[in-house]
Amino acid sequence: MTTGHGTGGTGGTSETGGAVREVTPRRERWDVGATVFGGVVALALVAVHVVGTLAAGGVPSVVGRIAGPAAVDEGAAVSADALSPVTAGFLWGAYAAEVAALAALAVLVAVIAVRCLRGRFFDAGTVRLLWATSWVALAYLLVVSLVVTLGTNLALRDLELAWRDLDAIDWRWFVLLYLFMMFVSLMAVAFRRAAAMSRDQEGLI
Repeated sequence: MTTGHGTGGTGGTSETGGAVREVTPRRERWDVGATVFGGVVALALVAVHVVGTLAAGGVPSVVGRIAGPAAVDEGAAVSADALSPVTAGFLWGAYAAEVAALAALAVLVAVIAVRCLRGRFFDAGTVRLLWATSWVALAYLLVVSLVVTLGTNLALRDLELAWRDLDAIDWRWFVLLYLFMMFVSLMAVAFRRAAAMSRDQEGLI
């Protein structure tokens, strides 16, 4: 695919900071723009979910699926009256951590895509954002999962339910998130290498 010359359009070039940078081709701009849109939509979905959870009442927990009379919002939460303050605190902490991690991932993906849309693929900022995305995904896997497990155990104890009655962590999502984290880490390494090559070859990449 060949690109036109000039300073306008999607096939031209732009000069920023003394270096000439090729503008992203139109098809690539559409792809990257779709990623930006996806990040914004994901953040909006997280916000809508939080509003719905707070409006429904109760304490958000997967235990609500088997909580019986103590279930709230069709099993999405548990009545606070059925839980001890410590249990409710753990569950709210787990929910807050989960929401924060998901919102951070959505924002990071959108910001990385915006930088790529502007042609800033192989610079230090994009590499740092990729590493940050990987670390947030790792924190979600380890920290959030740990807090969720502790809160779930406490809720099961308060409601006198057995752990075997509940699949607290969906292993499929766990595996997918782990693979996502490893893929982003690999991309960070690749982008860092490309950034070094770009500097060494005076911006030929």
